[in-house]
This record gives sequence, structure tokens and C-alpha cells, in this order.
Amino acid sequence: MVVKYNNIGHRNIVFCILDNLHECDNLIAKDMSINTIDFLIRSMITKKYDVLISSNESELLSKAANTSTYTHAVIVTTGTYSPFGDRFFNEIEKLSSKDFFVAGHILDRGDSYLELHKQFYMINLDDYRDLGCPIVEQGDWFLTDRHDEFRPVVSKYGDNINKVIQDISISSEKKTYNSKLHGYNILKLALENNKKLIDIGTGLRSAKHYLYHEYDHVFINAYPKILHQQLFARNVVAPWNTDKVYDNISFNGPVEQYITIGTGLNWIRNLVLVGYTPNTEVIFTDINHNCLSFMKALVENWDGIDYDSFYHSFEYFYPSGVPEHVFSNLSAKTEFNQFKKFFDNWPETWNTIKQLKFSYRLIDYTSEYNLSWIDSNKNTLMNFSDLFNYAALTPLQSVKFKIGAENRLIYNLSKINPEITVIITSRAAEGFKNFNSNTISKVKDLELTNINELKKLPWHENDWNNVGSRVLGL
Repeated sequence: MVVKYNNIGHRNIVFCILDNLHECDNLIAKDMSINTIDFLIRSMITKKYDVLISSNESELLSKAANTSTYTHAVIVTTGTYSPFGDRFFNEIEKLSSKDFFVAGHILDRGDSYLELHKQFYMINLDDYRDLGCPIVEQGDWFLTDRHDEFRPVVSKYGDNINKVIQDISISSEKKTYNSKLHGYNILKLALENNKKLIDIGTGLRSAKHYLYHEYDHVFINAYPKILHQQLFARNVVAPWNTDKVYDNISFNGPVEQYITIGTGLNWIRNLVLVGYTPNTEVIFTDINHNCLSFMKALVENWDGIDYDSFYHSFEYFYPSGVPEHVFSNLSAKTEFNQFKKFFDNWPETWNTIKQLKFSYRLIDYTSEYNLSWIDSNKNTLMNFSDLFNYAALTPLQSVKFKIGAENRLIYNLSKINPEITVIITSRAAEGFKNFNSNTISKVKDLELTNINELKKLPWHENDWNNVGSRVLGL
């Protein structure tokens, strides 16, 4: 059965989620796969893509082909995730503009016929309909199924043993193959009918990962990479903000206490928008010690002229194992030049801002903490940005966990002062329910999330339920 999880028809690309969680026996791997596909589906929904879900690829593609407005279907298997935000979707959109029938991880298996790896691929639905909507054969490594076929001719690139196929054509020479692997039928039909097969490209390859949760020995090798990403994410200092830039903020200023996640310079723009006085206090809060140290150095030592040079001059304590080019490529020159245009006199603004009172709090709002440092008597604005939807931390954070953490934070703030204004650019359950409260709301107007109200994904039919009316996190 195919579940139409999101069906609004706004885009030509439809995402087809292949549910293979039943193939996973490792409970840690299964939990990670669920967390990551939940996050990816949430992103698809917020970007208004249609989403189909099934454990049968052929049924997914057939359902997609029945909607004439769809030009491409993207098969995404549970266990696929992207810690890079919009980059994943941007690469998919770019790929859809190319000429191909199938774009995927197409593997040359020697004495077995070509394999289309099921983790991720894109189908041109016009070509798929033209071929009569063929099934996607599952294949079997361990089943001897000798057959004669015209031999595919492939050219490859790359330095490792698993070189990527760059070009595929069909020869007039027949060869006997020992088995049929995943995608055998659709790849064979493509070559026989001069339909183009291509690799997904290095951009998209690097924008996503696959957990290989169905293969325990492979997942165990991938696990340390997941943990390293967590370490990196908790220590890297992004040169610029990725959250929404506001032209106005609904707040009765001036602000007396501005509490914000510590990164970039948009906090200055927000201060100017809501108004401030010489007595305004700015409190940077973050899970990242490097980030807080950088913001402190910025306020105390930066002259406001060359942000990019200052950013690269700071001594960060980054984890080992990260290629040097990752850090050297981080830049905010373009963003800073654009940022300065907002101000009538940027140098004067910066010299005034840096005279304010500043403090710094190392805090993880998803763990245990206290908020006694917040002055309940001050006119307060708090910016949490996308705190509960940080892609890099997704593998170890379930939707339920994030909902509990968010509910707890809202409740704790309401006890301090329900009139505090909060900016949350995305809610923990975003994509799975509609919210009445705005991105910028007073704490008293922020609704808590009831797990029973979520639109359930197939693997959460029993999981996303609460006994009684108790709210997660309280």
C-alpha cells in the first residue's frame, strides 16, 4: 500500500520514501534511521514537496507516474539523511534539469549484471511512462540466476576500488551473468531503449549519507562518523547566521534583556529593529564553548571593519579528523557586505553596540539547565532560531525527544515571565502539525505540542501516542 503522506501538488518533483526498516535488526541503527528520515520528511513537507511512502518501490513509482504533473520521482530509502540543510534539495533540483532516465548509484558488479543501489535514485517519469512503468526488480546476491545479456560498456572515474560509473552504453556482445541484482530490469530496459543512465554527481553524493542499517557490519563502521558529526556540530563556529532575517519584529521596545543563540551578526540587526538603550544587556547562550568564546572576542576586540579576517584569526579548538579545507572555505565576505547596507552608519552602530553589557551562558536547552539568570522584571526578547531542528544533531534526537525539550523550555519560561517575547524559527513538530502561534510570539501564546495531534508516519502509528492527556516534557 502507498501512503500519500503529503499531497498538495505544488512541485514537479515527488519524493517516494522506501520503507525498509523491516530489514534492520540493530535497534540503535533502526532508531537513527527513523530519526533521520523523520527529519528529512519534515524538510520535504516544509518545502511543499509531495511525499509518498511504501515498502514497495514499483508501487511507489507507479503511483507517482499516475500523477501527470510530476516530472521526476526521487526514491529515498529510510536510513538516508542529510546534515546540510537546503543543499540536499538544491542539488536535487539541479539534477532534475539534466537529461536522463535514471540518476543513481549505478554499480558495475562484474559477473553479476549492473546494480541500481536502492538507497537513493531519481527517475524521469516521462521516460518511465514511455517504457510502460516497469517494475524495479529486487534481485538477490545469493541466488544463482544465470542469464545472457548484451554487455553494458561503462567508463568510470575516481581513485578508490568503488569507482563511480560516469557513462554507460550497450555493446553488441553478449555475456553470461551469474545473478540479477537490484534494478536489473529497469537498467536493462533503459539500455535496450536508448534511455540515459547517469550518476547523481559529486554535489548530491556529498550532500547526503546512508546508514546501511540493514548491514550490521557496515553500520558499525558508519556509527563513528555519526558521532564525529555530533562532535563537530557542537564545536564548529559558523561564520554567519542561517536563520531568517527579519525586516520587523513584533516587540514593544526598547529591549532591556536580549538573549540569543550565539553566532553571526544578525543579533545586531535585531537589536536595532526592536530598539535598545545604553542599559540593554545582551546574553549569548549556546551549547558551543567555541561559539561563546568567539562572540566574546568579537565584542571585545573586533574593530567592525573586516569580519572575515577576524573570523579566521580566532583560535578555535576544533576536533581532530576534520579536513583543513573545511575551515579555510568558511567565509562570510558576501554576507557581511550585504549586512552593512541595513545600517545608516555601520561603524557608529558597532561602536555603540559594543559598549553594552554582555554576558555568556554555556547551556544545552535540550538537557538539564536552570534559568535563574534571566531577570523576570526586564523587557525581554529571546532568539532560539532553529534550536530544535539542527540537522547535524538529528541522528540521536527523535521527534518525541525534541517535542519534550521544547515543551519543557516553554513551560519553564512561562514560570519566569509569560510576557517574554520568543523567536523560534521552526518548531520541534514542524511538518507534522500546524501551529497557531507565530514564529515570534509571547511565551504565553506559544502552544505546547501534544504528541496525539501529530500526523503520524507509518512507523509511528503506535509510537506517536500518549496515554491520557499528559504533555511530553512536563
